[in-house]
Amino acid sequence: MIEIKPVEHWDAVENLLKTPKKDNVFAMAAYDQDELLAAGAVALFDEHAELLEVVVPKQHEALNLAYGMGKSLLNFIDRRGIAHVVCSDDALEPLLRRLRFKKTDKVDEIGKYYSENEIYYLNLTNYFTNHC
Repeated sequence: MIEIKPVEHWDAVENLLKTPKKDNVFAMAAYDQDELLAAGAVALFDEHAELLEVVVPKQHEALNLAYGMGKSLLNFIDRRGIAHVVCSDDALEPLLRRLRFKKTDKVDEIGKYYSENEIYYLNLTNYFTNHC
């Protein structure tokens, strides 16, 4: 059975993720028993969070784990009371669109953090409680 859960020890995912461990950076990983299948990382700030990466190795792409990993990371953020999520990684665009991120150059709530480039933005208010 595949489980997606927060990473307790960063060394478990450091070979898969490019993101370095910091005090405000958290990772989640998908496991089938002890086998690492995928991982993702987010950075949490006072007023927003940033989706940093979602990585599914080629040998596990057929399991379609990216969407589940993305939703799990968003739930992790939401459960910490953070509503505003951004991502600046264009390589994640197909996943971000599926998760309902919108590309924008103007995010009034957190624009002070990301003013020079277009970013992907998602507001998590009612994200998990409204019907799709």
